[in-house]
Amino acid sequence: MRSPSAADGPFPAPWLIVAAGFHFRGGMEKANAQLASYLLRNDASVHLVAHDVDPMFLDHPRATVHLVRRPAGSLALGEFGLDRCGRKVAQSLLRTHPAARVIVNGGNCQWPDVNWVHYVHRAWTAVDSDAPLWFKAKHRAFSARWRRLETSAVRSARIVVANSDLTRGHLLTHVGAPPDRV
Repeated sequence: MRSPSAADGPFPAPWLIVAAGFHFRGGMEKANAQLASYLLRNDASVHLVAHDVDPMFLDHPRATVHLVRRPAGSLALGEFGLDRCGRKVAQSLLRTHPAARVIVNGGNCQWPDVNWVHYVHRAWTAVDSDAPLWFKAKHRAFSARWRRLETSAVRSARIVVANSDLTRGHLLTHVGAPPDRV
């Protein structure tokens, strides 16, 4: 096996990014899409595990898209599939490319490499006082799950990337993330 050379570009190993979406319409999905686009512009091979991707990723020769269905159109239920598919793709990719990098968002996939946190669930409380009882119960159950998964994923990450100083502070105070890894 040969060593990577300058001809391989700055990112010779493949990348896997697990996130709900990769598109340019705004929000967290736009940041995800920008990262994937940057890697592709720099000749990286990129695997995307998501519910929704911009068509440019479907057509790109170095992008491999693993679409995950959202049962009943639910993002909350779709998170189970993101985690399962993300771990499966990561395991497969690392078997053939041990130097591959895996980036997950928050608690959407339990993988101990890079965790890119856009916001911290424990730092924000949704106001649902006017919502129906069934919605409150569902939201509270999923919120508790998201907080547990986020804490577990962040604490096990090799490195945590926060999208802002505020998010970094939330990771340190609400999640107990090790400061030297954030």
